[in-house]
Amino acid sequence: DDLKRWGDERAAKMRARESASAKKFVMVHEATIARADLTNRLSDIRIPVLIIIGELDTVTPRRISEVKLRNIANARMAVLSDCGHRCNEEKPGTFNHVVSDFLEEIEADHPN
Repeated sequence: DDLKRWGDERAAKMRARESASAKKFVMVHEATIARADLTNRLSDIRIPVLIIIGELDTVTPRRISEVKLRNIANARMAVLSDCGHRCNEEKPGTFNHVVSDFLEEIEADHPN
């Protein structure tokens, strides 16, 4: 439900923008409607997951990531400050540090 609502809200924002063409709006909205809501399957994920979000992300609301965090047993979330949707491009050093720390933790917890 949260993912579907997010898609509907996103489509509404796109429609409101004058720069978005009608054709693009229809394509995005159709894709959103057709996308299956797999929220109930998140609990099936059994591997460590790192969710990285930007504090200023307006594309994917934080609540969407929080749903994933709550439903994936071994998930962690990192929120990058002063960062939008493209964390790896906006804050590459911070992004790489967060990913490296995560991978080191996994390696320490699961040595070969």
